[in-house]
Amino acid sequence: MKKIFLFASVFFIFTARLFSQTKEVKTFTLKNGLSIYVLKDETNALVYTEFVCKAGISSQTSSTAGFFPLYTKLFHTSADAEHQDIFDLCNLKSECKADGASYTAEVPLESLDAFLEGLASCVNSPSIEQDAIQTEYFQMRKNSLEYSQSLSAFINSSIDSRIFSKEPWKHDTGIYAPLFNSYSPSEVRSILYKIANDYYVPRNSALFFCGNIDEEKIYQLCEKNFGSWKENKKSLSDNFEEYEKEASVSSGKKFVLISDEFSPQYTQLVVQFTSLTLSQADLLSTSFSREDSLFIEKLTSGSMMIPSSQYVNASSIQNKDHSRLILQSLIEYNSTSFPQKQAESFVQIAKEAAVLKRKNFIQAQNDLKLKYELQSANSTMLCSTLADFWLMSDSPSPQNFLQEYNRTIYNFQSLNEKEIAKKMLSEDPYIFVLLNTRVYKAYEKQFKENGYELVTEKNGSWYTNELLAKISQNEKKQNLAEKKDDEKINAEDFIHGDQAEKFYNSNIESFFNFELENGIPLYIKEVPHSQTVCIGLKINPKEEADSEEFEVLSDYIAKKCSKENAFTESQFNGTMIVLEVHKDKVEETLKNLSEAIVFAKITPTEADEIFSGYNYKRFLEKGNLTKQMQSKILFPQKSFGKKQTLDDYKKLVETYNKLLDASLYSIIAVGDVSSQDFKTLAEKYFGFIKEVSERDFVQPYVLEESTKIKNIEIEHTFTTDKSAASAPKESPVLIPTKEFLDPAQIYFDSPEYNLAVFNSLLMELCRRTEKKLDEANCSFFEAKNSFAGGIISCEGIKKASNFFDAYKEAKNELLAELSNDEKKEDTAKKIKSLWIQKKLSGTKNNFETLLLVAEGTEKNKAEQYLLDYIDVQNTEAEDYVQLLNDYFTAEGKFRAKSKNN
Repeated sequence: MKKIFLFASVFFIFTARLFSQTKEVKTFTLKNGLSIYVLKDETNALVYTEFVCKAGISSQTSSTAGFFPLYTKLFHTSADAEHQDIFDLCNLKSECKADGASYTAEVPLESLDAFLEGLASCVNSPSIEQDAIQTEYFQMRKNSLEYSQSLSAFINSSIDSRIFSKEPWKHDTGIYAPLFNSYSPSEVRSILYKIANDYYVPRNSALFFCGNIDEEKIYQLCEKNFGSWKENKKSLSDNFEEYEKEASVSSGKKFVLISDEFSPQYTQLVVQFTSLTLSQADLLSTSFSREDSLFIEKLTSGSMMIPSSQYVNASSIQNKDHSRLILQSLIEYNSTSFPQKQAESFVQIAKEAAVLKRKNFIQAQNDLKLKYELQSANSTMLCSTLADFWLMSDSPSPQNFLQEYNRTIYNFQSLNEKEIAKKMLSEDPYIFVLLNTRVYKAYEKQFKENGYELVTEKNGSWYTNELLAKISQNEKKQNLAEKKDDEKINAEDFIHGDQAEKFYNSNIESFFNFELENGIPLYIKEVPHSQTVCIGLKINPKEEADSEEFEVLSDYIAKKCSKENAFTESQFNGTMIVLEVHKDKVEETLKNLSEAIVFAKITPTEADEIFSGYNYKRFLEKGNLTKQMQSKILFPQKSFGKKQTLDDYKKLVETYNKLLDASLYSIIAVGDVSSQDFKTLAEKYFGFIKEVSERDFVQPYVLEESTKIKNIEIEHTFTTDKSAASAPKESPVLIPTKEFLDPAQIYFDSPEYNLAVFNSLLMELCRRTEKKLDEANCSFFEAKNSFAGGIISCEGIKKASNFFDAYKEAKNELLAELSNDEKKEDTAKKIKSLWIQKKLSGTKNNFETLLLVAEGTEKNKAEQYLLDYIDVQNTEAEDYVQLLNDYFTAEGKFRAKSKNN
């Protein structure tokens, strides 16, 4: 009884925490039926916005397969040019999923009204240009044709068309190529308008928001922009001509897929159990994925010829109407083993492993609990998860939907291991054996005797030819959907308060600065309920000559501490190790980090390995021509020079000893952690390191005086892992050329203060310059406390002079707009919104927030990004004009181009 009571208590605590999370979600419903969900998060400067509509791949019929994803791609093109700019600014992303379409963006609060206005115009009065339809349609036709001829398409369509034989077109696996290509542009337009008219309706859609927002004002904005969106009275059932399957498709569950392209060295198995619920499939896939699971142990220790757990995968898939447990494996081919017997042994092992012992069952529950907690680790992730679940739900009201979400997602806590085992043992799963054609011939008789059906590239998608024949017999009758009237709301403009100041006040209390007894500064930002903690260890070398060894050692230490969720970032003044862990693993992580620095010893073998990894990383960086040019200009003494590799073991060991100096370090933590608790742990594991030398303050890198144009020698690297003899016959022959699309760059000095305002201009100039160049990409490198300058780079351009001229033109146009009384306020607002979108999008999660905090710590102000927000919001057009004249001259500080250009 005690054990049962304890388990029930854990379940209560866990579901109570979940309930408290979703309880914070405020819900509204407009009169037209549109559902609205709002989650307030004062730590997120941007508003995560997701519009979802139940118009996904599962809505497809036999005659509309492919058109729902096409409409998703074209959805935003209904908006006018002004709103297109807003969509570009907010990086609106569209995705057609199994159960619906999703449109996500991270919007500055100042631009939210305009963004929603543009979104509303797309659903309220869609008007897609014929040119846009034709361009996107022909591109999708081309892509679908290429995909249909691939090995992946053969595998996926063969599997899905047998598991879902009644309606295979409701799955994104290959119906497009023959069917999708059979329509004219005018017929395509007709189908798209029927999708808009019949599926994009209020009761079929929902809006999700999270960020530093007021729920009531969000409701007002949605009412203003979406209140006139009318529900279509037509039924969704009679929209499209359906194709009823007439051919008799086998009801068998065992198939062998053969192709000359499959490797003869391996047998690939795909086994799918389809009778399990979402929670049951999730729990089993979690249990089977554990390194110590009975499933892995039996597969890798017996006669299955599976070398290691890396050759085995267990996963679960959940859509609205079905859930699946999918087990896959690669088995080394052996002439003494029979592939069909291996497949049956694999299934038997899976069934035996599904009879979980109580200990393994609880372990899987705990793992699954952690997985779900991490899925809602921050408000943006929770909001996205809710949106995905909404697409699968049939709940009529927002309140019922949230209750259903709480019940369904965490139903695994009340599962019974005996019931799961019973289902697994009683099911005959779908078995797919993938074999090389020649190998199959050797076992053809055995496969036939054991009831396996042969699947080849000709009959993989059995329905394809039948569909085409059916369609050709009937005249396609598609009527253009009636366009809705343009309806505008003459409501008062939404009045924003001082959002930057509100954001500052909402967040400043969560910042804590401490100093350990040995002088190591500690910067903490508490983010309650985020489930994870990001820990950053900044290391600043005392001597420039040690910088590369410090980078190597940072990589080594990061890997020592964690094989996953660990990375190192090179900075102007050193490196930073970043580890993201569950909140319960903070002490363990700090302990591992400390021990890796203080007690670890690098052997020559380990040194060879980390040198190899570092040199390979540098080799890849060399392939990034923009980064190569920038590095040659800023760090000519160490980057891409005569010394191409790093391999001095003695110097590496000497540098490792230098790590025992507290003055090198600063520690940052962002996440679900108490500042006092973290301070105590940091003191415990880092407080004993002695301060050997004086702590240095960050001195910014200053651009040196130089000629107006630098001609940089760019090194081009062409690599392949294929020999010339093994290259396909149709491979092009490389010939010498003097024409390279090398990068060009413009460098600028930056002011000592107001770096954020300077950077907002840099971003806008970069954006405008790119719009003036065809087939070219522009990027920027910001001014920082550690770098007193800004850079605009351009790739993919034949003549550097075209880029320099485009920048001058963009600068002059921007200056003219900011000096024009009628345009200056609107232009200044767009500059600010671009900076907010680019710079503060990272506040949505702990990892990117840590990077923002790290920039501020260079001047001992972890909260610097909050102050930057205020500086940018308070900037007037006249301030921008002054900065443009002082720092963004026509020539910049200097320009750089390739000698080859």
